[in-house]
Amino acid sequence: MVPGMSNSETTTPVRREGLDFIREIVLRDTDAGRYAGRVATRFPPEPNGYLHIGHAKSIALNFGIAEDFGGVCHLRFDDTNPETEDMEYVESIMRDVRWLGYDWGDNLFFASDYYDQIYEFAEQLIMEGKAYVDSLDEEGIRQYRGTVTTPGRPGPYRDRTVEENLDLFRRMRAGEFPDGAHVLRAKGDLAAPNMKMRDPLLYRIRHMDHYRTGDKWCIYPMYDFAHPVSDAIEHITHSVCTLEFENNRAIYDWTLDNLYEEPRPHQYEFARLNLDYTIMSKRKLLQLVEEEYVAGWDDPRMPTIAGLRRRGYTPEAIRLFCQRIGVDKTNSRVQIEVLENAIRDDLNARAPRVMAVLRPLKVTLTNFPADKVEWLDASYWPRDIDKTGSRQVPLTREIYIERSDFDVNPPADFTRLSPGGEVRLRNAYFIRCDEVVTDPTSGDVLELRCTYDPHSMGKPSTAGRRRSTAIQWVSAAHALPAEVRLYSRLFTVANPDEVEEGKTFKDYLNPQSVEVVSDALVEPSLAAANAGERFQFLRHGYFIVDEDTQPGRLVFNRIVELPDSYSGKRGGDDPAPKAEPARQAAAPEPVESIGSLSEGRERARQADAELAARYTRYQEDLGLAAEQADILTGSRDLADFFETALGVGGSARTVANLITNDVQRELKDKSVAELPFTATYLGELAQIIDAGTINSNAAKTVYAEMAAGGGSPKAIVTKLGLDQSVDASELEAIIAGVLAGMPDKVGEYRGGKTSLLGMFTGQVMRATGNKADPKQVQQILKRQLEA
Repeated sequence: MVPGMSNSETTTPVRREGLDFIREIVLRDTDAGRYAGRVATRFPPEPNGYLHIGHAKSIALNFGIAEDFGGVCHLRFDDTNPETEDMEYVESIMRDVRWLGYDWGDNLFFASDYYDQIYEFAEQLIMEGKAYVDSLDEEGIRQYRGTVTTPGRPGPYRDRTVEENLDLFRRMRAGEFPDGAHVLRAKGDLAAPNMKMRDPLLYRIRHMDHYRTGDKWCIYPMYDFAHPVSDAIEHITHSVCTLEFENNRAIYDWTLDNLYEEPRPHQYEFARLNLDYTIMSKRKLLQLVEEEYVAGWDDPRMPTIAGLRRRGYTPEAIRLFCQRIGVDKTNSRVQIEVLENAIRDDLNARAPRVMAVLRPLKVTLTNFPADKVEWLDASYWPRDIDKTGSRQVPLTREIYIERSDFDVNPPADFTRLSPGGEVRLRNAYFIRCDEVVTDPTSGDVLELRCTYDPHSMGKPSTAGRRRSTAIQWVSAAHALPAEVRLYSRLFTVANPDEVEEGKTFKDYLNPQSVEVVSDALVEPSLAAANAGERFQFLRHGYFIVDEDTQPGRLVFNRIVELPDSYSGKRGGDDPAPKAEPARQAAAPEPVESIGSLSEGRERARQADAELAARYTRYQEDLGLAAEQADILTGSRDLADFFETALGVGGSARTVANLITNDVQRELKDKSVAELPFTATYLGELAQIIDAGTINSNAAKTVYAEMAAGGGSPKAIVTKLGLDQSVDASELEAIIAGVLAGMPDKVGEYRGGKTSLLGMFTGQVMRATGNKADPKQVQQILKRQLEA
């Protein structure tokens, strides 16, 4: 039985859908009235380096718990090591936490502010006979501590009297002894299986100025002592840290059990983030900076928050990534693609589409008037993004296209420009390559001489005309020069911490992690682009205007590439095309699309007229994006699966999203026939999503159950209690009640602290048992808060 609870209160609260195990602990404590229902967490970095993506997971968890439960999250700097800490790191950490979208309000603290109190607690432990001054050196301490198979032994100084210990400790503080002469240790259990409890160190001597306290102190508390005491001083309720501190929890508990009464803080551990192709050790990251393997802490290849920010990642994408990876109890590695997909998903609806040519190849349109400039309207957004806005792009006699979009001797399934072949210029006309001008010595292609069809603007391919991928281009007379930095992964192996004998993690650095393209060309609409603006360079990826940009000199960083299916890649960037004798190959019928289509799926449509017709119909009649239509018509089996699911009653967009985003992952290692659910069940899931029966988080849970062979989505919803049965009027009343119970927070929100919206949302979701639609909740919240 839990102390202080009656028999009727011992039952663990029913799991609320969507809660991770840490939030379940917090919910259990609040339901039980522990800490009088108060929740206080903290993010406690040591200011000895820049924050990285692993810290972002902890920040999101600690601040998120505080928001969800109407509590507070402190930002506390655990600055107990004067050798490595600096105000530069304090400022960078504060900047990064704010940039991620979190606000600690008035709750900014430093462990160094508690040095006097921590010292007093140390004297208390000495006077109670629970701590002693040890004069052994490091090697002596190690020998007396024992091993994992043998217990420790009492050292020669363990039985010093309280008076002697107190005198020595005070003289340590007074600066009478050199570094290493003495340490203060707790009297733990020398036979403890957890070796950290074999008389852990509490204080050591360091004659070194501290960045905040100067030369006031020459003894400093160990992290394992300062940390729990700081938590208790700040009245933290749930001290959440990563699994490497699991064994340290015994010291945490010993310290607070001897200094504080319940309810005191308690420590809980979750799995740290291990991300492929990166390292999370601040020590190793510091090596890369100091040894100049990278250009600094904000080098766009670094996994630091500063590096990700300069690379072009958004705080929303990083928070989305943290949400997707969840909170686990066991360590594992996360694929880098999860992070890359998060930024793609975030930028998809917010990054305008523009044209850029990274490796220009000159094209002369011989039948286009030399003095003519035709200004064409080009939308910033594809059809599946519900946004408006366009710009004018100039077409002139001389243009540049991407060098890799031309092949002198193309393979049979090539869908771009070749001698005698046609291609559509994006937002413009079809052009045909009539002549290839080459360097007489090297054979490199210098120029293409083409003709354009003035009657092809806005018209689909007609019978007898080869349909093709639409390629990007820029006007030679109007294009802007740009430097483009193409960043790739920093390491060549997924886990650089696993090294072969005789090597270090630095041996796995990727020598091609950045390529600087100095002669790129971009469309003239980017002339006024400012540092920090993000764009999608069509068929290349997402880019940000770098802070190095100056008037007349645009600099872009590649944030992330597009998925290979849409980027037009053929296993890397193509070298300069050379003139070669034409190979004899049947000419296929390429397909025009908003993006470069998967060549394998294109071949399937070339061989099946019905698939080709569906590809067109899915876009023109159903309003799907070209990328979605491409995937859905890659095979007859998948197209039939889509149409069967669509027939159940869900919208085309919802069904298509489920297939292209979720089902597609299942099909990597199985056929459509081997899927663990039927098309009818997928259509049923789309139908209940469209009807608002479940929210987006619940939809992911239902799909996961279906993928595990769970059967009907409606039955899964019923079984798991995911039905959003809260009607609008009931939800209005619940929200009004939540707001009425938090008048101070409502006042803060109306005073400008709009970041509290997330906290209000969490409270309402709890009140509804997580059955309400979060978007609807926020809409009603905003209306009531702004009334």
